[in-house]
Amino acid sequence: MLVRSLIFFSLAVFTLALPSVGSAQTASVAQPETGLAADNSAKLMRLWYDEPAPDSNAGWVDRSIPMGNGYMGINVFGGADSERIQITENSLYDSTQGRGLKHGGLNNFAEVYIDFGHDNPSEYQRELILNEGTSHVKYQQDGVEFKREYIASYPDKVMAIRLTASKPGSLSFTLRPTIPFLGKGKSGHTKSGTVTAEGDTVTLSGEMSFYGVKYEGQFKVIPVGGTMEVANVKQGEGTIVVSDADSAVILIAVGTNYPMDSKVFLTTEDAKKLAGFPHPHDKVTKYINDAAAKSFDQLLANHQADYQELYDRVSIDLGAEEPTICTDELVDAYPDGGSSRYLEELAFQFGRYMLICSSRKGTLPPHLQGIWNVYRDPPWAGQYLHDTNVQMAYAPVFSTNMPELFDSYVDFFDTFKPRQELYATQYIKQYHPKELDAGGDNGWSGPFWTNPYNVTGKSPVAGFGT
Repeated sequence: MLVRSLIFFSLAVFTLALPSVGSAQTASVAQPETGLAADNSAKLMRLWYDEPAPDSNAGWVDRSIPMGNGYMGINVFGGADSERIQITENSLYDSTQGRGLKHGGLNNFAEVYIDFGHDNPSEYQRELILNEGTSHVKYQQDGVEFKREYIASYPDKVMAIRLTASKPGSLSFTLRPTIPFLGKGKSGHTKSGTVTAEGDTVTLSGEMSFYGVKYEGQFKVIPVGGTMEVANVKQGEGTIVVSDADSAVILIAVGTNYPMDSKVFLTTEDAKKLAGFPHPHDKVTKYINDAAAKSFDQLLANHQADYQELYDRVSIDLGAEEPTICTDELVDAYPDGGSSRYLEELAFQFGRYMLICSSRKGTLPPHLQGIWNVYRDPPWAGQYLHDTNVQMAYAPVFSTNMPELFDSYVDFFDTFKPRQELYATQYIKQYHPKELDAGGDNGWSGPFWTNPYNVTGKSPVAGFGT
């Protein structure tokens, strides 16, 4: 599987290729068969494909393009007939009670479709450019070139999509956000929600009942030329239809009523953990309105200034030249020795890219799936496992000169630490009462697992912690 393969490659390169990395360093190794030493400052690092990702869970894993800004994880499929954009928000949790590989936990936030009706595309190409943190799709349909540009901006807290056509008046589409997995989950608790359209915005809103997680996503359309109308096809299914436009921008912002607050972990009754925290509507509305006050080029400039300040600190040059075959072919050829070192360079920077996407101050840190989840019941509930997964997620944070990305985890740790201090006092009192500090200075017990709402004490798997 592509994403997993690249992550494994990334970890290998982190471990073996860079014993120490400083600001703006380059690791340079000549490729034996050519003797070339590439100029990495000018080398394009990109994943690219000549067809859309399959519209399936397997396509999500193997071929969709992951993006993110800490506030949301995004997977772009790149369809010509209908684009699919899957969105994850890391606090949208159901109960994790139960056993086995899949038992609730993190839930899929939204499935967003942009219907174009382009059923005969040619010269198709989609790509993720790691140097810029941008994704693109382009193809020809009926003599018109259609292009899409995608960014996930941390400073502006939105995803922004720019749609263009080479012929004025040729851009038509329907924006159709949906809420997946409504109804009762395995836990018996309910996910409810509606999608409504008004003016230039579709609003997706609802609640996960177990913790009382209120969620909202807003999708604003800003067309140039043509016409735009809303359609609430039936209750809970709002869409926006754009016809005969020259271009358009779509802005996406999401949020929940989850705060990074120790009260969440110290409150023992699950249904009351979020009591008193505000509905996300005002927060999400501000994200959208602030972003809409800027042009796409301004949003792009803000995103790239933020992203490249981190990404550009380290380059790697193994002497490879940019290949002419697409990335899936490059990956397939690798086990047989038929691939160049470009894939290894790409994997190294892809690992850094994924951490920039997923671990930003003020947001929940990446869990064992990063910030990406398409499932109702993800593996191991999409939690934080401290025996290996947190370490894997943060493998490149210090060794590739991005230490401030660890702030996300530090802030999260400080949030659940008061609960861990109570566990430590409980266990010392229970097992070593003579060592108990009457003033409460008994340290803390490290958790085997945690999620945004609960943290474990001692467990049969890991004892008092890991």
